[in-house]
Amino acid sequence: MALPPSRPSPLLLLAVLVWILISHSEQTKSLLGFAMSSLEKPFTVEIGGVPIVKLTDQIQERTQARVSNSGVAAVFTLKDSRLSSDGHILSRYTVENRSFMPKEVFWFPNGDDATQSQAVSVEKSGDSYKLRFGGGGLIAEGGQVFADLQGLDDAKVVIKFVTKS
Repeated sequence: MALPPSRPSPLLLLAVLVWILISHSEQTKSLLGFAMSSLEKPFTVEIGGVPIVKLTDQIQERTQARVSNSGVAAVFTLKDSRLSSDGHILSRYTVENRSFMPKEVFWFPNGDDATQSQAVSVEKSGDSYKLRFGGGGLIAEGGQVFADLQGLDDAKVVIKFVTKS
């Protein structure tokens, strides 16, 4: 006598659906407390051991962020999903191509153009933190900063808290 084919239980299906929502949605992560929109202390960001450098001049329009060992490291604050340094905002542009290629990360002047920037969040992972730019982590290519949407690059991104002097 053959047993009837088994079906997955509705509870199992619900559990899988909840896991998908939690693990793949930035908004869900933020609502459940997995992602934060602010950090209390100022910090620098290094990609592969090289810091994101601050701008040397005031800008009037968005400019792609860079990493360099020869510049001065930018000191950031994250408040209400705005990653800022010296009156500028670091973020992705709201209008991008729809490919899964890495997306440029720009400096925006803190003003009208700042409305064209996307929110930035941070996730705590053990003793370290991970910045999330619309779901993507940071990578550097040719000295320029990008958000990696696929998460395939294993470049080490480090947030280093600084003390004000």
